[in-house]
Amino acid sequence: MASIAKKIVLELEEAAPKIALQIEEAERKAAEQQRKWEQEREQDRIAAERAKREKAQVDSRNDLLTAIAVWDETRRIHAYLDSVEKEANQLDENERAILIHRIIEARELIGKLDALEILKSWKTPAERI
Repeated sequence: MASIAKKIVLELEEAAPKIALQIEEAERKAAEQQRKWEQEREQDRIAAERAKREKAQVDSRNDLLTAIAVWDETRRIHAYLDSVEKEANQLDENERAILIHRIIEARELIGKLDALEILKSWKTPAERI
């Protein structure tokens, strides 16, 4: 039994450096995996930030173009109504009264054009992030 114990002790003493090397290798691999995982998370974060900035840029541009289009359309409608009003002033009083009333209702329906308010309510890309 003593010889078996000596053999086990000898084998353990011989295996100890190998086991230590295996532990070191496992720790090195674990550290490398942790580093790779952290790098991937950082790349994901950077990609998400880039996508967020790009979306903010696109959304902001689209909103601005929409606001300009609404402003332009409203401006065109008001110009049309101004023109119709000038022409209505050349009609007899009865027809003029009917048209002026319709023009007033049309202006109320369209609303007031406020280009400054439109621009103030627009959000820049930086304000969207």
